[in-house]
Amino acid sequence: MEANGIHTPLQITKDNVIICGHNRWKVSMELKLDAIPCIYVEGSTDDHVCIMISENLIRRTVTIYFAKLNKL
Repeated sequence: MEANGIHTPLQITKDNVIICGHNRWKVSMELKLDAIPCIYVEGSTDDHVCIMISENLIRRTVTIYFAKLNKL
């Protein structure tokens, strides 16, 4: 991230609450980046929770997939 920046924007609410991208935000703060790309996501709290859960499941699935590939 230090060399190439953030490729996937954070997803945030209109109140600037992070829905997806907590780790990207944390690393950005540690690197003292000047700007962080964000996308505002409209919807209810339930909608935001569904997005968070689905993003976490996707990330977990990809992590498991790559771990299995590395064992080949």
